[in-house]
Amino acid sequence: MSAGDAHFLHEKAPLEAVLCAPLERPRALTWVGRKNKLIVATDEGLLLEVDPIFGTRELKGLVPDAAALSSSISGNRIVAVQRGRGVGLYKPSGEQRAFVKLPLLSDISVAWFTRSGGKAGVAVVGETLDGRRGLVLDADFASHKVVKLPPQTVLGPGQQGRLVAARCNTDGLTVAPFGRSLRRGEPTHHRLRFASGVLIGIADGGVTVWRSRSRVTTVRGYETTAAALSHDRSVIAMGTREGDVGFCALDEGTLKRAKPPKVGGHEDPVRELVFSRSGRWLASAGDELWLWKY
Repeated sequence: MSAGDAHFLHEKAPLEAVLCAPLERPRALTWVGRKNKLIVATDEGLLLEVDPIFGTRELKGLVPDAAALSSSISGNRIVAVQRGRGVGLYKPSGEQRAFVKLPLLSDISVAWFTRSGGKAGVAVVGETLDGRRGLVLDADFASHKVVKLPPQTVLGPGQQGRLVAARCNTDGLTVAPFGRSLRRGEPTHHRLRFASGVLIGIADGGVTVWRSRSRVTTVRGYETTAAALSHDRSVIAMGTREGDVGFCALDEGTLKRAKPPKVGGHEDPVRELVFSRSGRWLASAGDELWLWKY
């Protein structure tokens, strides 16, 4: 067997359950930078660190009503969205550094981007009682801007990491630099997210990935509730309402993408899936937290 064959078989290895973490009702999670450590916010507002080797420990801070967590690439900053309250900036130890009020209620996403001058920024998007809003901040929360957005619009990194807005209409995807208007039209039912620098759209019947305008791939899935894209943009993971976790290489054949393999993991709907930036780890959250190797 050649080295190329061995690499091919390694990529085709099944998703393997490694750990069910000893915590209850995870609500948001993020891998810390490029480390194989996971920070989890629970239904009770606790912040926990989960290490696949060294176990689970409680951190200092609290995140009530956690809706989303996201780590900077450096791992030095953790952004936490509190549903109906606002957005906090935390140290990896759990201590809160800053907080901006914005009552986001649903369809919430967080994305890091590159500001002019090469510094990092973060964009948070979600629904409020007054419509869709975006919050654009510098990495230290020293300055911020709240913007009104068209329905189902997301913000995230485009080319060279600069901030763009995206919206999927029935006549196609539209992406524009932040601040420019988007093409009007009837939005599709996709929940758009920026993942690993590209756009994914989650719908009940599967996930669409726009790696470029000419490389658009759809992976089918019944009752899809969550999805994630690996950081090398090669593998999509999907969670279902029945608690299954499916996975599929984006460049698999049409038949495999029409019916990706699944493994049972949860007894309830999968709420969130997150790939690690390094290593081959996948975390899935329902009312339990599972760590997988792939």
